[in-house]
Amino acid sequence: MRKFIITVSLVGSAVIILGQFGFFEGLMMFLLAGAIPGTNYSIPSHAMYLSILGIISLVIVWFVGASVLNFFYTLSEKTLEKNKTTRKKLPKRRYSQI
Repeated sequence: MRKFIITVSLVGSAVIILGQFGFFEGLMMFLLAGAIPGTNYSIPSHAMYLSILGIISLVIVWFVGASVLNFFYTLSEKTLEKNKTTRKKLPKRRYSQI
């Protein structure tokens, strides 16, 4: 419980500090208008569009890949469990050499 409270306090403090510096406004201006914070430059709209499409496609590929890997992992775990239960349990041959 103590660790949770400390983590929430640190995250809350970071959000307040970043809000005071105008980080979130600068981030939104960069994402919506392509304005680079602290300069007079702005990125063209087609470049912003392509970069956002690239980021979205990477996120989709990431989640689809993770779900496919998770599917194959659970499938392999199920087959291992099935093989363990169907295998005959043979008695141990401890004292066969006596």
